[in-house]
Amino acid sequence: MDPFFLTFSSLELEQWYLKYTAESRDLHIDACYWWLAVVIRALALVKFAGKREHSHLAMCYAHLAWLLAEAPLRRALGRRGLWRRREIIVVISRLMHICEFSTSINEPAAEMFQFESPNVSCKSIFFSVLWHGLLPMVFSGVFQPLRFWLHLPLHLLSSAFFLATLNVDLCMATGGASIPGMDPVHDWLDGLAKQILGILLATRLDDDPAWKVEYPCLQMGMFLQGYLGFGIVSYVIWVSEHNSRVKFVENLPRENKPSEPVIPLQHSIVVFHAVALIVAYGVFWRVFLSVGPGIIYWRTHGARRLGTTSEMSSLLGSNSVLEGDALGAGSAWFAKG
Repeated sequence: MDPFFLTFSSLELEQWYLKYTAESRDLHIDACYWWLAVVIRALALVKFAGKREHSHLAMCYAHLAWLLAEAPLRRALGRRGLWRRREIIVVISRLMHICEFSTSINEPAAEMFQFESPNVSCKSIFFSVLWHGLLPMVFSGVFQPLRFWLHLPLHLLSSAFFLATLNVDLCMATGGASIPGMDPVHDWLDGLAKQILGILLATRLDDDPAWKVEYPCLQMGMFLQGYLGFGIVSYVIWVSEHNSRVKFVENLPRENKPSEPVIPLQHSIVVFHAVALIVAYGVFWRVFLSVGPGIIYWRTHGARRLGTTSEMSSLLGSNSVLEGDALGAGSAWFAKG
């Protein structure tokens, strides 16, 4: 078994595993996801028809149409043939889910600014994890399962697409500041990353000017849907599939077992992975600090044709935008493009 992608060297054995997971788990998850997705989109169309941008409604209609076409398609393939085509169907559904959600920023952003509490609240946390893309990343990764070798590039593509659309648009709408009420969480995450790398580098990073977070909204978005939504979710899926393959091999007849060793994860390996994920958090937080300003400049300069970096900084660099009409500032910014 491949140590990273977890695929069996035998194509026949890999097909047996695909059928095993589809019939024992994945088809049941697909059925639950289908009903939930259809109900949510039907209710959303009823509630928001005429209130959202045409692009979002078009994607919502397209996804709902695909879901309604998917049901007879699955029935036509039958249970015996569906497991062979299931992954193709799930890939299409996941791509449509990501494209649909990435076009849904404006109305939720307008609602988001109806509260201005400086304290962390359930509402501020909900908006942060939802509109920064964490919930859809978790939902698509866990409730639309694929084999890890196929999940990884698709989930990475989804994360990059969220970053280039949803996260940057939200950062524009907030004028560069974080979602109201999330500043204490952001400061705690920033301090934790400094502690982790400070220990590794045997130095203090509290007063390092290179650690200044210029765009808290984008920093939080990259952390939530980049580190948690992509990294942690992908690791959980990797562990789950590893355990599933071990169980699958254990239940095979002796004559069909693979020649390569397939053993459960040892506790020492799990501990090593946990430490690596903690270190990765500090590293990625620092990387996000470096690339954030460049992403904003690329998006605003390339797509909106803003003249200079100083002009962009004057539009985004101050958190005081939230003290006035944040959406008005965001609209003025778009108007200049």
